[in-house]
Amino acid sequence: MTSIRYKCISAWKKCNSCQTILDEHDFNLHTSVHCPPDLKIEWSYGHIYEKKLFSFLKIFESRDKNEMFFNDVIQVSLTIAQLCDIPIGDPVLITAKNNRSIVKPLWPIKDNLLSSVFLTKQSLGELDCFEGPVEIKKVEKPPVPAKNIVLKLIKPESMSETQITEISFMLSANFNNKIILCGQYLVFSFYGQRPKFKIISIAAHRVSENSIDNITEHLKNIELDENENDTLYQILPNTKWEIKTSRSEENKKECCEKYCLSKLGGIDKIICDLKDKMYYVLASDFNTEQNVSCGIIIHGISGTGKTYLAKAMINLTKLPVVYIYSWQIFSKYFGEAENRIKQLFEEAIKKAPSIILIDELDSFCPSKSSSDQEKRVFYALLSMLDKLNNFKVVVIGITRQLDSIESALKKPRRFDYEIEIPVPDANARVEILKRLLMSYVHEVSDEIIIHLGQSASHGFVGSDLSLACVLANTQAANNTTINREINNEHGDYKCPVITEDNLIWAFTQVKPSAMREILIETPNVKWSDIGGQEELKQKFKQVLEWPREHPKALARLGLDPLRGILLFGPPGCSKTMIAKAVATESKLNFISIKGAELFSKWVGESEKAVREVFRKAKIVSPSVIFFDEIDAISSEREADNTSGSNVQERVLSQLLTELDGIEPLNNVTVIAATNRPDRIDSALLRPGRLDCKLYVPLPTFNTRMAILHLQFMKTPIDDDVDIETLTNLTEGYSGAEVIAVCHEAAMKALQENLSSEKVNRSHFEYALSIVQPRTPTKLLKIYDSFIKNE
Repeated sequence: MTSIRYKCISAWKKCNSCQTILDEHDFNLHTSVHCPPDLKIEWSYGHIYEKKLFSFLKIFESRDKNEMFFNDVIQVSLTIAQLCDIPIGDPVLITAKNNRSIVKPLWPIKDNLLSSVFLTKQSLGELDCFEGPVEIKKVEKPPVPAKNIVLKLIKPESMSETQITEISFMLSANFNNKIILCGQYLVFSFYGQRPKFKIISIAAHRVSENSIDNITEHLKNIELDENENDTLYQILPNTKWEIKTSRSEENKKECCEKYCLSKLGGIDKIICDLKDKMYYVLASDFNTEQNVSCGIIIHGISGTGKTYLAKAMINLTKLPVVYIYSWQIFSKYFGEAENRIKQLFEEAIKKAPSIILIDELDSFCPSKSSSDQEKRVFYALLSMLDKLNNFKVVVIGITRQLDSIESALKKPRRFDYEIEIPVPDANARVEILKRLLMSYVHEVSDEIIIHLGQSASHGFVGSDLSLACVLANTQAANNTTINREINNEHGDYKCPVITEDNLIWAFTQVKPSAMREILIETPNVKWSDIGGQEELKQKFKQVLEWPREHPKALARLGLDPLRGILLFGPPGCSKTMIAKAVATESKLNFISIKGAELFSKWVGESEKAVREVFRKAKIVSPSVIFFDEIDAISSEREADNTSGSNVQERVLSQLLTELDGIEPLNNVTVIAATNRPDRIDSALLRPGRLDCKLYVPLPTFNTRMAILHLQFMKTPIDDDVDIETLTNLTEGYSGAEVIAVCHEAAMKALQENLSSEKVNRSHFEYALSIVQPRTPTKLLKIYDSFIKNE
């Protein structure tokens, strides 16, 4: 036995047999039982063997303000550092009983006990061990520079994307120049929490021939093996971090199942077009001098499936994708937003071939930038888009309004293509509804699906149809639960079955997104509700139904569909009622506009309102725009007024532009109604605008009789009432006045006797004395003059 003494330590003993250094209090136990020490079993006392320390953990509680420093070191007595031949500040490998290891620099502590090994609580969390024996040895192998580090979130189980993004930036700052191991845990403070991560894999920087002169001599000949668990890695400022939650693989699988092209209906041509554009870049070979980057803008109103289509295409390609969101980019710190855009684009370039998905593109580059940060982000985005040339990277931008994006972004080699997702037409809605119902158990016939898709879902987009299915399934589930409670059944849960009644009810609860701002309730008026007017009904069928049902017949004779119809006639002659019947019978999207709704006190707002009406009509085409009282916005312009300062004249000019402007008015028909056609500007009445002019005169004998028949179906009459006599007595009455006669007669019957069940002749005689025809002869002459001039 040899006694060893240092200035800063008490006496130690060294076993001459096995060369183990230990405290003299444990020497007798060592020589009698543990000489030489068996390192495969737990040791009961601290000792040094082959310049390795075998000791026990203790928690270091620092009262110093520099807590972060002590989290990064392991503290032992200076004696241990000397006996193990470890210089202060050199990295040591700490291995716990659970085979977890961490690397930390050695730092001395005043406590001179041999068994003193101090770590902070955070370091113990990284080691995943808070008690038991540990082994400490000097790191002989130089660390390898780390290129990419993949972490898995252990605690908590999940975090928001915002938190994950912020943690990625904090990791570089907290662990710069630290030495780590694959499989090690990382713990650090994050807004009062201590998230725990496990290092899954580490990719090292390979040594290239061009960089040999720039690195130290001992790193030149190192053979890197990224699969070795004992390889040490050093974190550099440019080390990339990737964080996966514990459910990332499940989420990825769910994402692949959720976003599938087979669930999209009605846009097969758009899908093929998008595939061609993406595969041209991603699946082809190019020379280095060719520009191969591709930018695609997908635009359309909310709910049409823009984001769904983009993510489904990403799942189909199975390529790396970089998501860019506005909340992820914008920051309160100067220059950080531009730096984040640069990092995300560089990540896509390194992973090429890859895809970049930018949601809400207009938030990055609005056509009218208001803040300095928006301008800096916009120019940073332009710069990175220009740098994508010669890389197989597809950039997909999603926006609701194409006009809200800065025009500089839509030039070639930035965003080359623009793909619009339209509002689904009747056939597309049927296809979408069928595909949506495949995910539910239902008993809905194909006839009902076709009826709902074509007739009961004007202006519906994909999200509206999906919501209708959800509501129908919810009602079916509620009905199933109620029936079980009534019948006192307590069995296993049964999947709800959607019935036809459930689905029909659900469609009445959903407001169509495409017509949300300008939709009126679909009027329940049919041609059969309008008495007489057979010629007008036939004319409307020719104008609105023939172009859709017999397009080849019109094309064969060189006929183009009429753009506009003018209904004129005395008040109360069912002009507006005819328009309501058009909305019901034609199965078209119906937009009703009143002249007063278009006027605004702000300059330019009235013209903008007209443009918006026609834009909405084009989006939801085939559609009908009904202008009631058109003379309120299209009166004759004054010849001496050349300044155009009159709001009414500017609105009229905008209306004329929309009717036959440069942009074609495809599948949009304008119906206008007025009592005074003579006041309408002649420019609006020329061919190509309001082509068809239909006079709705005072009802004839047959029309009045048809109106009375319809009213008598609702109101029971006595046998003494002769319908032909009553029809003759109402000559000169408008349709509304004939209905008023019936209403007054019924009210008179109730005044005499609340129990009366029929209306008799005397009641109609009284009503005829109260309700008189009020259409002036002068107005009828105006109509005759207008017809002759036409």
